[in-house]
Amino acid sequence: MKRFLLLVALTLGAASGAAGAPVTITYGVVSWNPFHWVVMVGTARGQFEKHGVKLDIPMTGSSGAAVQALIGGSLDMTTTSPGAAFLAQDKAPDMKQIIGIYERSPYSLVVRPEIKKLDDLRGKVLGGTGVKTGADTENLRVILSHHGLQDPRDYTVAAVGSVRERSQALLNKTIWGVAQIEPYTSILKEQGMVELARAADYSDLKLIEMISVVSMKPWYTAHQDVVVRFLHGWAEATDWLNEPKNKAEAVKILSERMKIEEKYAAQAYRVFVEEVKGFAPRGRLNLDAVRQAAANMKVIGGTPPTDVAKYVDTGLWEKAFGR
Repeated sequence: MKRFLLLVALTLGAASGAAGAPVTITYGVVSWNPFHWVVMVGTARGQFEKHGVKLDIPMTGSSGAAVQALIGGSLDMTTTSPGAAFLAQDKAPDMKQIIGIYERSPYSLVVRPEIKKLDDLRGKVLGGTGVKTGADTENLRVILSHHGLQDPRDYTVAAVGSVRERSQALLNKTIWGVAQIEPYTSILKEQGMVELARAADYSDLKLIEMISVVSMKPWYTAHQDVVVRFLHGWAEATDWLNEPKNKAEAVKILSERMKIEEKYAAQAYRVFVEEVKGFAPRGRLNLDAVRQAAANMKVIGGTPPTDVAKYVDTGLWEKAFGR
């Protein structure tokens, strides 16, 4: 009898240990930049593991590559711009936008010093993560459209890479301008580049889903509990990041992850957290912000979705936090 009870206890203990083991999510990120500060905080401070989730985070390089990797099954979830997501979702309707990351634009248009006004960019080669999609490229095209640069022949966007690569291309004089975010905006200005425009000054970039998390419906339906736990960790990390008393530690986390000086990480905190204040509450997808991203599709060369409800799924967020 004692031997039987011991076996039962061992079996139950093994089952309990398996149930408590963190579940790994393969979560794609285009590059380490302040848009992904919540994930940096959540992994550095253990907020995801507290809820039984561990993240494997490969770098995807671009929004387009990210969604293709997701469709191919090498990622469970990935970050992307809504523009890239919409285009992919038309061909892969099982892909859904399920989490909002940042819902206001912190971008600036940074150019070489020879450029004195926006019209000077006519006929020039500009740089972006992608030619049409990617949050920076989408912001760049929308800003230029306000200044009469709307025809595809008015300028060229070359796919030169993510934040760090775009900055280097501008400094190397292979392109004339980029849409850039802190801390790279400040770094470029220190080296003689000029901040010509800010996205926040344009009505169709004030409230807009910049970056969202997408996943394939068969995967997240089969792993609802895991995603809900991930969302609880996300909510805690977001609240922590937005708390002013945590500024110094948040700056240090960004500095270490991006391998930049803390003074530049502090500049990013000023813009992303204190001024623009765009981190989505608890990862909630703001449907008005998604609709604005959809409306901007006509500027970047796509067809605006008529019903964004087909492209998003808020069910997991509602399961985690209620309506």
